[in-house]
Amino acid sequence: MPKRHRRVVTGHDAKGRAVVLMDGESPHSFFLEKAGGLQLTELWETRSSPAENSGANDAADHERRIEPVDGGTVFRIIEYPPDSFLSAAEPKAPVSQGWLRVSQRKLDPRRSTEYQPWHAHDEAQRLKPGDVYEVDLEIWPASLALPAGYRLALTLQGKDFERPGETGAQKGSGWFLHDDPRDRPPGTFAGVHTVYSGGARDSYLLLPVIAAPAAA
Repeated sequence: MPKRHRRVVTGHDAKGRAVVLMDGESPHSFFLEKAGGLQLTELWETRSSPAENSGANDAADHERRIEPVDGGTVFRIIEYPPDSFLSAAEPKAPVSQGWLRVSQRKLDPRRSTEYQPWHAHDEAQRLKPGDVYEVDLEIWPASLALPAGYRLALTLQGKDFERPGETGAQKGSGWFLHDDPRDRPPGTFAGVHTVYSGGARDSYLLLPVIAAPAAA
């Protein structure tokens, strides 16, 4: 059963004295089934800047929409159901992602650290067929608490992440894709990538270890 949220709205009377206009559960709650069952509770909305807060009407009583109107703001509580992980543009996004064109693999040694490569992006180092290159790829920092028994999987591929068998616009990476033929001409980017591992070419994933707090 979704939790109901008390909303207290204050205003002023004709003499300028503070008064309570509304005090009770917000009646403006709804679910977003296509976004993993999120519950949204609208508390208040402004529709101009500076905000116009005169009168006693309920500003949260409006047609359903996610974005505020131009120049306005929305005050909203978003509740995530158990076992859900969402992003701004994708209902079932990976925990985090990292991208790099191998031709941009050159590092800035002054800024790079053991845990964060810093790429110079001052020249394109083209690949030669058959040659093997070492590449340091950063996965963006993320924070997520996972229940005991959950597992993390690492996917490495030469294209944007997609969930197997998924159709439609939202396949795993939302609308932020690297598939524009002007930026990725097929004659240059339609090759086959080979990832080497083991021996002198041992690929690895560097992860931080957060120690458990000491017992009191």
